[in-house]
Amino acid sequence: MTIRQAMAQSVNSITAQIMQELKAENVVEFAHRVGIQSKLDAVPSLCLGTSDVSLFEMVGAYSTFVNGGISTEPIFLTRIEDKNGNVIEIFNPKTREAIHEQTAFKMIYMLRGGTEEQGGTSQGLSRDLRIDNEIGGKTGTTNDASDGWYMGLTHDLVTGIWTGGDERAIHFPSWLFGQGGKSARPIWDKFMTKVYADPATGIVKGQFKRPASGLDMTLDCSKHELSDSLKMFDEKPWDINN
Repeated sequence: MTIRQAMAQSVNSITAQIMQELKAENVVEFAHRVGIQSKLDAVPSLCLGTSDVSLFEMVGAYSTFVNGGISTEPIFLTRIEDKNGNVIEIFNPKTREAIHEQTAFKMIYMLRGGTEEQGGTSQGLSRDLRIDNEIGGKTGTTNDASDGWYMGLTHDLVTGIWTGGDERAIHFPSWLFGQGGKSARPIWDKFMTKVYADPATGIVKGQFKRPASGLDMTLDCSKHELSDSLKMFDEKPWDINN
């Protein structure tokens, strides 16, 4: 099984193997680099999502991949106008180079596996959404189906969906209904269907931007050893322009 297939099908045993190869402290460093701000415990179980992270942070981190490695701090307001349309204040998001554009595209390719690999957890998306459109997606579910997640990526929009309650005791009665693919993914599906149906949004279907510098490896995971596929995590922030 390739890493892409494992990610597409949410195979946790492969996730655990990758964590063992990478070491938890390196995973924490990479997560913080791409935009996660919450404290992450550098323990093996981190690969299963045992540290709390907000939806706000998740959307920002996934956006780093779509933005070609540029981390953009999410903001709620972009501008304030008075009743006459005069601009009072403009808020520009803070950006920084976080990872190499090649690394970002490799992550996008992995996430596209959810819709493109057999058994992928995103293959249940509407056919109309998938036609002439590249989509990356990742489901997530916490213990006892308390939380359902879906992170959906297109070339010009990253959207995160969370379903759950403020208290851990609030959860779906069974894993069948509570898993992210059942609880959160359908919401993203309906949302994106409406987005594409409204020309005023400016959001259109298309392909993810390819790295201007090309790629330093083939995207066929079956032709790589695990250690080769994980080299992108060895990249340090000061190496991004090399």
